[in-house]
Amino acid sequence: MITNGNDNLGDLDYEGMYNPISKDNRNYKEHLHAVILGCTILESSINNLIELQAKKLSSKSLTEWNNNQFVPIATKIKLLRFANLIDEKLYTNLCILFKIRNGFAHKILLFPDHANSEFKYLSNADIESDFVKNIPNDSAKFQLIVSHCFTKMLFISQKIDPNSVSYFETPDDFSFTPIDD
Repeated sequence: MITNGNDNLGDLDYEGMYNPISKDNRNYKEHLHAVILGCTILESSINNLIELQAKKLSSKSLTEWNNNQFVPIATKIKLLRFANLIDEKLYTNLCILFKIRNGFAHKILLFPDHANSEFKYLSNADIESDFVKNIPNDSAKFQLIVSHCFTKMLFISQKIDPNSVSYFETPDDFSFTPIDD
């Protein structure tokens, strides 16, 4: 599980995550990569949640439906909400993130300012962190909200099937130092 310095399970160190990814004047390509990567990870998590529930229900038809590449992600998110697997906050946040993804996927954005305007929807995200609420609506905030949603879905997966989540424990004095390329 993910913990913060206080060992609260599921709490993310948003400030620590933000500093390395926040950068003034990200170019369009950097915004695009953040959005595509974040939503690809979330889409995989959404599919996994549906798959876990289909196995729990022994539903072959739900599995087939979930594997259909033509089922829109918005429909899958609605299914998770309708089945009460995700709460209203997570549903809203996922809808916001995929709305932004669709803005990048279906519009030709020529200038970084146009990309920045897509992130305005992040102001409607419902997240428990005052830090995240108060940072600019940009691709770095987008990435933090993706991390938040992914963590929430990780806990839901664990509730459905405890074996669906792997654990990695580190000693208290463990530190990670990125390697510069």
